[in-house]
Amino acid sequence: MGTSDVVTNMYLKKAERSADLINCYVCNGKQLVRAEDVRLMENVHYRVTEEGTTRVTGKKNRRDKRRQNRKLRLSGVNVDLVEEARFGMRVAIISLENQSKVHYAMPIRMLNEEAVMYHEQWREIAAEHEKRKDLSGAEYMSGMAKGETVRPVILLVVYWGKEEWNGPRNLRDMIDWEGYPEEIRNMITDYPLHLVEVRKEGVGESFKSDLREVFGFLQRAEDKERLRTYVEENREAFQHMATDACRTLEVMGNVEIINHDHEDKEDGKEVTHDVCKAIEDMKEESRLEGRLEESNQKICIYVTMLMKNLNLTEEKACQALEITPEDYRAACAAVMAHKE
Repeated sequence: MGTSDVVTNMYLKKAERSADLINCYVCNGKQLVRAEDVRLMENVHYRVTEEGTTRVTGKKNRRDKRRQNRKLRLSGVNVDLVEEARFGMRVAIISLENQSKVHYAMPIRMLNEEAVMYHEQWREIAAEHEKRKDLSGAEYMSGMAKGETVRPVILLVVYWGKEEWNGPRNLRDMIDWEGYPEEIRNMITDYPLHLVEVRKEGVGESFKSDLREVFGFLQRAEDKERLRTYVEENREAFQHMATDACRTLEVMGNVEIINHDHEDKEDGKEVTHDVCKAIEDMKEESRLEGRLEESNQKICIYVTMLMKNLNLTEEKACQALEITPEDYRAACAAVMAHKE
């Protein structure tokens, strides 16, 4: 797992943000889920390998023989965050998959993960019945009693990448339909990708948490002027931003915000950071870089002119400008590097 995945996973683990994401993308903006309605499922990852399904928790990994004997031929499945979201008296399983690069097999990958999570629910139900030995006949063969149900599973892919998502958005996009009769096409069940595109313009404006500012910041990160304007317009939120949100901006936006000499916690309270000041520092640094670049250009031009017009050696031309030949060469190298 790369740095970007670790940082974004830690950021979205906060229940307030997960609830916000669920309300916007699952509930079409209706505020149906509160932070207290969301529970991380023990940081569970479901990994499916040729050896079987392993449930990984914060404790020591546990593999029982029943799971090892399933021999599922699915590989590479790894869900980032699995949460339970309560809708009144009902509970749904919500999986958040953070993605920093376009994945051209994402619908198949998500289909696998969703199938595994339903399969895991079924096997847990079957294991409970096996302990109680309360099934017979068709129910015994099924591992479930007639009318018994599983909880719904929804997978959201949160895409943080800079490039526009140009991969497939559903399973049908991955199939070459040429030559297949209509009857075959109609029999194939589609699997849509529930994609949250972080950097797509306008996405996240209805968020109620700091997801709004994080998404808005990253949507403008490549345009410094637009970014400064956005931060200034939302100064109150950006002046007191949580550490995990700032880390996300640093890693995904390639900026420096946090003074890493400070601890994340002070007297039991979470430290916040002033993104506005960081942006102003970037602006001043940009000014200084501009002045330095202008100075380097002048040194290169003046020394070259003295050498050409007065037939001076490099050393004499540099002496006339009260600089060393090393300064001149360094200035020219900096100018060339800036052009590249």
